[in-house]
Amino acid sequence: MQLGKVYGTEGRAFLDAFGQMILLDGRHLELMFWVDEPQRRLAPKSRTTFEAFRRALDRQLPEAGVIRRVPRNQGKKTFLRDEFKLWNKLGLLEKASGRTYFHRGVGLIFNWRAVVSILRAGEV
Repeated sequence: MQLGKVYGTEGRAFLDAFGQMILLDGRHLELMFWVDEPQRRLAPKSRTTFEAFRRALDRQLPEAGVIRRVPRNQGKKTFLRDEFKLWNKLGLLEKASGRTYFHRGVGLIFNWRAVVSILRAGEV
């Protein structure tokens, strides 16, 4: 909170500290590895649109025991929804074109240099 007040919520110091909490305490680093690996094995048709991609991950990740299945009667269509937006905001995803971070035919491309930079920022 103090970093956000001093440097602003868009400041690098705040984003790095927040990112480190998300990656480590929130276990998003682990989730990113779990998304990165299975997306390579998704059928090509599952990587044509962002919605197809999210649905395919929602089928594959629960099977691996990474996340729980989304209950059918809930409003969420997919379990992983806001995580991608958060990762993008922190600079952890490579942009595809314009404002999108989904790469047609591939899925998500993680900016591992940014991940390492955020993790090393906490070593100072």
